[in-house]
Amino acid sequence: FILELFFSNLQMEGSLKRERNDDEEGERTVKRPSTEPHGSTTSPGLYHYLAQIGKGWEEASREELEEVCEDFQQVWLGVGAISFMSSSPPSKLVGKNGLKSVERVMAYLYHTENLEEEGLGELEKLKLLPHSLQWSEPTRTWQALYPDRPDATTAKEAIFFRVTGERVGKDMAHSFSSMDLAREFGSGVNNTMFWKAKMRGYDIEIIVNAYNTQLWSGIVLRDYDSGMKSKAAMQCYRNKTEKGAGGWMNTSLNASTAYNLNRLARIQPGDFVLDPMAGLGTIPIEGAIAYPEAYFLAADYNLPALSGCLTNIKNHVTTNNIDVIRWDVRELPLRDGTVDIIISDLPFGHKHGTYAKLRPFPKNFLTKLAINLTANSILQCSRSLSGFSSPGASVCC
Repeated sequence: FILELFFSNLQMEGSLKRERNDDEEGERTVKRPSTEPHGSTTSPGLYHYLAQIGKGWEEASREELEEVCEDFQQVWLGVGAISFMSSSPPSKLVGKNGLKSVERVMAYLYHTENLEEEGLGELEKLKLLPHSLQWSEPTRTWQALYPDRPDATTAKEAIFFRVTGERVGKDMAHSFSSMDLAREFGSGVNNTMFWKAKMRGYDIEIIVNAYNTQLWSGIVLRDYDSGMKSKAAMQCYRNKTEKGAGGWMNTSLNASTAYNLNRLARIQPGDFVLDPMAGLGTIPIEGAIAYPEAYFLAADYNLPALSGCLTNIKNHVTTNNIDVIRWDVRELPLRDGTVDIIISDLPFGHKHGTYAKLRPFPKNFLTKLAINLTANSILQCSRSLSGFSSPGASVCC
């Protein structure tokens, strides 16, 4: 009896040890990096998107996303990017009638807040990253926009792709360049998906963006009906096109920035909105399209710029709420208190003259503009201004 009790106790202790070992092994398994592919599995009926946004405009873009996207669910908000899910199909978010506040709309591939913690600080690790990604969902999103194109998930037909690397870092935050980033990630995509690399005339463009410790990637969604198949055909293609394409003139200001400036001004029906130095008209054109019940006046002194502005208006604005005028901004032919909102991308910089020459210009120019503003109006500029204030005018810089 004593021997049986002794062996019974030994068996119980052994069993308890095995259970503890199993539990410890389970804990260690949880703590180990997952070998499952990166990327979320999207719920049925939802698409996982990634939007590239001008730095500083994240909240403004988020407002538009909530308004436009059905069943909007934010997943991640980074610097210059936002990841979200929506039941809205890609065709609703891209193209001339799509999202205006973002630079690119993409099918989500990957993001991380810390390159080093994910072990992606070296090029060799970046080359292996595509192999660990979940490709079925992003390719499904891409295929929804182009149902007539070859199936991107199989190797039966040739799919041509390119990778665009974008790297920005302070104090040597990265050990690689933008070209290195594109080359190594592209090599990993080729080894994983068996797509063929092609710099022009490609089917798929993948963006890999490294900003300090942040890294994200996505497949660009664009409207090829615009007749363009280059990088210029991204979401802001609506006014940054190749010469002669669609009758557009090249603009230096990003279209999404112009739209966000208009949105930030909270334009109301019946407002008189002025851009006194409109150039090729990016700001008033974006405003006239987004706010058809407001009136926009584009003005400039440079005749070639005004000619290009007229061309852009003729080929893109379908409403009758915008006009063009030539004037010298130092002598405005407007009555006092007649303008509700002034929005402008001020032409300051080395190409416009020395700092000493331009220094007195802002104060004199802005003082005259303030006289033309109505009470409780808005003066909004895309560049920082200081030392200026006017009763009844809100200065948004």
